[in-house]
Amino acid sequence: MSERVVSRYEHRSEIGYTLSPKPECIGYNLLQYPSQTGYNLYMGSNETVSGLRRRIQREEIDRALRQDPLLRLHLQPPTGGWLKGIRTALGMTAKQLGRRVGVSQATVSEAELAESEGRITLKNLRKMADGMNCEVVYALVPRASLDMIVHNNANQAAHRMVGDVSQGMALEGQSTDDSARAAQVDALRERLIAEGSSQIWD
Repeated sequence: MSERVVSRYEHRSEIGYTLSPKPECIGYNLLQYPSQTGYNLYMGSNETVSGLRRRIQREEIDRALRQDPLLRLHLQPPTGGWLKGIRTALGMTAKQLGRRVGVSQATVSEAELAESEGRITLKNLRKMADGMNCEVVYALVPRASLDMIVHNNANQAAHRMVGDVSQGMALEGQSTDDSARAAQVDALRERLIAEGSSQIWD
């Protein structure tokens, strides 16, 4: 690892963590809010700064989602959608909501239909929500942990890349045994992850 990387210091106050060099392990210390107790993430010898940053991003998102394991269930909209569900729960008519946001009753009804069909825009959804004193909060909820998604795709990419090389060697009269290929796949997978490579999505 180069001295430039080892001596790197970066403070990201907007998302609340500090990356500071740890010469004793040639890595980084990740502190969630410098004044509070944090946690460490060791930067391996083959991990790039880009790979480290992406791993931190995955850790942060996975940690947030783990705080509410039923988040996907909690975010399921009521029958007919959030707009209609909240509006009727408030005892507000579509005409009244339209008057509050400056549109016609028909426009409100169309917005509610568009939401239930998954084609409403965030801009329009926020406008309608504001008329009911609500805020729009949306999220992408991974079907598995981000680390697992990256691992699985890196593994597939490594298998494909090693397979292409093995096929070329076979055409040249060379070959490798299964154990050697498996070791190559493992090594390549870990390198792709450590580098934060976008090749895993090719």
